[in-house]
Amino acid sequence: MLTGASWEVTANQAMMREAADMIDRLSDALAQSVQLQAHYGTLLNMHDGGQRMIFPTVEAWLARLNTVRDVGYEACWKEIAMNSTPNNRRHCRKPKGHDGDCAPF
Repeated sequence: MLTGASWEVTANQAMMREAADMIDRLSDALAQSVQLQAHYGTLLNMHDGGQRMIFPTVEAWLARLNTVRDVGYEACWKEIAMNSTPNNRRHCRKPKGHDGDCAPF
């Protein structure tokens, strides 16, 4: 029977294993999602001649996500600078390191 510190160590190890398993499952799900997105994007591009972006890997998809997020932050802050009101500030996400009063949306 476990008591005291032994019980805490065992419980922490179990939580860490569970968290690692969840991360593995989420990573697998994201990889499958990116594959499906690429497949359907390719099919739709062939069907309608579109120019949908196809991401070959999760890393490529994440890089694009970070680029889009950075561009969105920049555009949002420019709009606030041009027309700064409490209402505008309330709808803008905080970029890292921002000390303003904007709340995430």
